[in-house]
Amino acid sequence: MAENVELQDQAPSLESKPQRKSALRFLGAFCSLLVPGLGQLILGNKRRGIVFLVTFFALMFLYWPIRLPAFYAGFLALVVLLVSLACASSWQALRSSSPRPKTVSRWWLLLVIPLALIVSLSIEMKLALRSAGFGIFSVPSSSMASTIDSGDTIVADTRYFQHHEPHDGEVVIFRQRGILHIKRIIASGGEQIHSQDGVVSVNGQTIAEPYVQHTGDAMPEMNTFGPIKVPDHELFMMGDNRDASLDSRLPDQFGAVSKSDLVGVPLYVLSTKRTGRKVE
Repeated sequence: MAENVELQDQAPSLESKPQRKSALRFLGAFCSLLVPGLGQLILGNKRRGIVFLVTFFALMFLYWPIRLPAFYAGFLALVVLLVSLACASSWQALRSSSPRPKTVSRWWLLLVIPLALIVSLSIEMKLALRSAGFGIFSVPSSSMASTIDSGDTIVADTRYFQHHEPHDGEVVIFRQRGILHIKRIIASGGEQIHSQDGVVSVNGQTIAEPYVQHTGDAMPEMNTFGPIKVPDHELFMMGDNRDASLDSRLPDQFGAVSKSDLVGVPLYVLSTKRTGRKVE
């Protein structure tokens, strides 16, 4: 009886050994989605793990200090490379860790690819962009149409004003009363701004504004105002869609914006039919 009991106790452990290997294999595949090469290290495949890790950190180098996402083509290239690396690392971990790699169905690739897309774009890409000083923003307002339309997603450089001074005519992102806005700088501190029937002058000089559109729905005081002297260290903002923009023309509701509230500059549109269009 004792021998039978011993055999019964051992049988489940012998059957569970392949299950543990399978669980470890899938753990390695998932970890390689998060950090390519990490799964190989968990599974004891140090050489391939180091190769994937070195390649991964080389990609991170392109985010910072190279800052390749400052260009739309660079952003796309990094998306493709990061997803491809995550797929390759996860798939290799899923197969090579098995004593019989060929028994792993290729149908698992249909699971690996969507997971790689989700993890790479929602976690790795966002963290890499943020650490390099870039942000992705959705624009719910039409106040900057047609430069930036409602529903557009944009990529912005959030470190720009660490090394640059804002200047007139620049499209910027700023925070006011806890809300992010995107407008164009029309006049800076110490300058005088005046508008007559929608024609804007700064320091007595009419400025060219080919980006402006008028719908004809604005109140008279929105198109004719001033002259107003912009306070020092502040900026006078206006939307390109002049008749549908809440901006510095309304001193009680909006007013001038402090330089310290600047968040960054939009670089290019990431979604919609104008994908890749530079914001200027």
